[in-house]
Amino acid sequence: MPNPSGPTFWAQSGTHLPTRAKRKEQRRCCILRRRRERGETRTIQGASCGKSGDNVSKMLLNLGAGNRIVKGAVNHDLARHRDEIDVVWNLNIRPWPWDVAQFDEVHALSVLEHLRLSLAESINEIWRITKPGGIARIKLPYWDCELSHNDPTHLHFAGMGIFDQFDPSTKRGQEYAFYGLCPWRVLTVNPINNPQTSLEGRLQKLVSYG
Repeated sequence: MPNPSGPTFWAQSGTHLPTRAKRKEQRRCCILRRRRERGETRTIQGASCGKSGDNVSKMLLNLGAGNRIVKGAVNHDLARHRDEIDVVWNLNIRPWPWDVAQFDEVHALSVLEHLRLSLAESINEIWRITKPGGIARIKLPYWDCELSHNDPTHLHFAGMGIFDQFDPSTKRGQEYAFYGLCPWRVLTVNPINNPQTSLEGRLQKLVSYG
């Protein structure tokens, strides 16, 4: 596993060298991971916090959980507003506090549209922490719905082809491969809610464009 405190890690992750505050948060996460590997569960403020006696192998990450808590998953949010929140982190700060290829599945339901990061940046970051062949579920507000635009915290909107550019098997994925987006296979994209206020995509991580 690359050393997240070294320059090689940051160069490979496509980010600038972190500030002192970011390095401090990254060290906290690394310390916590080592403690959990040794069976310890002491809480580190600002990073993940395991519950005493919880030995579940958490391979699913639930980003921006809110009140949609997934039992047995790593539940993340911007603030620890309930006991089930395991990780508190501002997702506008990259890299996110998880290892490369850590999760089998990542849920980002009604989360990415609130970030200052572009959708390309946030979906690339999900790719980084997902295992090869792993699944991402991403829910975004549909562009052609008034209700989607009534939320002043929505910074991004999406059409049904939003994920095509990430998939090298699609026409857009082939035409715009020079953008260097991390590759996914688009499994499904479906409109949801009535009226159609959102869409949800299921993506599978590819390891290369080949």
